[in-house]
Parts: sequence; C-alpha cells; structure tokens
Amino acid sequence: MIICNGINMMYVNKMMNDDLIYINYMMHCYVTNSLIECM
Repeated sequence: MIICNGINMMYVNKMMNDDLIYINYMMHCYVTNSLIECM
C-alpha cells in the first residue's frame, strides 16, 4: 500500500511538473509573441 502510494505520488508529481513546464512554455510564447507584435 505504501509502495503504491509512493508510485502514485511520483506519477502525480511528474504530471504536475509537466503541466507547469507546459504552462511556463505557453506563457513564454505568449509574452514573446506580444513583444514581437508590439515592435
């Protein structure tokens, strides 16, 4: 049970990290595109 929970936590953390990376990437693209359009 503890082992399963540990694996699930690692899996959830990985998914959350991937989401954060994706969100940061989208924000970066949005800001970069906005700067280019402003210029």
